[in-house]
Amino acid sequence: CHKVIAPEIWHRLEGKRPLPEHLLQLVPDVALDTAASEAEVGRALLPHIDVLARWAFASVADAAREMGALPVLALIPMPSVPFEFREKRMLLDAAREAGFVVIDMQDVFRGVVKEEVILNNADYHPNAAGHRIIAARLYSELTAHPEVLAADRK
Repeated sequence: CHKVIAPEIWHRLEGKRPLPEHLLQLVPDVALDTAASEAEVGRALLPHIDVLARWAFASVADAAREMGALPVLALIPMPSVPFEFREKRMLLDAAREAGFVVIDMQDVFRGVVKEEVILNNADYHPNAAGHRIIAARLYSELTAHPEVLAADRK
């Protein structure tokens, strides 16, 4: 999450686009200016990752509901990513609190030989076999959540 939010904020600063006032109110002790590097923005925001994640998830969930959509977060890792990471519980909790249906597939590649499901050693994205594994698991997870597949949503 930090690796997504911090660069987005940095790009806004770099492009001289103002940050939302309600976001700035959440982190009043953080001073960000347009001269800061991406790394400096990341370091300044890291202690506030939980607040930023909650803000980001709430913003996305609100936008989804405004469109009549149900917000769904499917945590789907790259085949080379560890099965657990430090911020996982906080991120999934923040998503749930914002009203997301959370599907945790972090372990989807457990027991799989990494080299059999990646494109190549220079690109660790899933290959066709990896995508088949993801698809089968995602189908299973989605059918376990009938509210996600409901045609009528009000």
